[in-house]
Amino acid sequence: ETVLVSPHLAVSEDQIALEPPEFRQGQWVQLAREIQFRSKRVMRDGQPGVVRDLRVDVESVVLRLAPVGAVDSFDLSVSPSDLKPMQGLPANYVNAGACLLHGGFVPGDMVFALKDIVVQTESGTSVAVGCGDVGMVFGDAISAEARQKGELLIRFEARQDLGNPVYLNVNPKSLSRSPLLGAGRHVELTKPLRFADGTVMESGTVGVVVQSINDGYDADIIQVLDGTKERSFQPVADAFVMVKESKLGKAELEARLQELETLAKMNDDAGKTRRNVSMLDQNLWAICGFGSGLNISFLTHQSKWPRLGSLSADSRCLTLKPASREGFDGTLGGESTVCFDHQALVTDETRVAPY
Repeated sequence: ETVLVSPHLAVSEDQIALEPPEFRQGQWVQLAREIQFRSKRVMRDGQPGVVRDLRVDVESVVLRLAPVGAVDSFDLSVSPSDLKPMQGLPANYVNAGACLLHGGFVPGDMVFALKDIVVQTESGTSVAVGCGDVGMVFGDAISAEARQKGELLIRFEARQDLGNPVYLNVNPKSLSRSPLLGAGRHVELTKPLRFADGTVMESGTVGVVVQSINDGYDADIIQVLDGTKERSFQPVADAFVMVKESKLGKAELEARLQELETLAKMNDDAGKTRRNVSMLDQNLWAICGFGSGLNISFLTHQSKWPRLGSLSADSRCLTLKPASREGFDGTLGGESTVCFDHQALVTDETRVAPY
């Protein structure tokens, strides 16, 4: 049996539907619930992914789950009921586009900014993404002009000036697949190093980057500890490798945070206070067990800052949030346990004006 839908096309009734499909190839989605595996791997509610294909014979979606924290991306087949459309996508965004994008990237790839990315704001210009900050490839750029330039739509995990995620069109040549050297990074010597006084630091010695060209300084400076004496030097390219850090114990974590605090003070003294945001973002997540920290903001938390919620939930500690000093939002029934300023409510025009 066929249904005539135009003077030029006839199709069988099982090839058409009255409503558009719930999901389509290239669509960004999120997990609607937690999924557990026998291997003890757990996929969190809210974890993002991009639809790669859909089964014809059964209701099944082939998904590329995006990297989240220390978990790399991988393909997975799930039921449509396990998914929900992604929230908070940029206006006019349709879909991820082709599987292979400019620069050889694919949707869901983790990338790092090769230089500061400056954006226009109401007060002028501002560095939205710092050199070395982590992001994820979402697909082709939104605007036709940006697509003609071969730019890609990248979701960076945190703006340097505001702290929230941001979508930006970026040239693939401004992206790296590997983390960049920057202040706070731990490095390991691959060759023995001899200082002017004859002291030799053997291969395998771990040091910390205290200054980097990527942070706006004139040179890369690495500092190593010789007993109780700190020694600094300018490295050559093949004399060290970056250390891939993992979750630290309480004592080691405290020492590492103190180290980052010292480097942050150095940035303050050099007039590079804003750079501390990127430095912490590039070092803090790994030592807390969250890898690069990529896509942590997608996970569900009852917090204005979901990434902070991930840290507090993992550490099992309370999170303090700022609150207004002039009145509290509440009800009359809560007066016995909550200080409630009725006058503040009455004078709040945003509440009383509609009435």
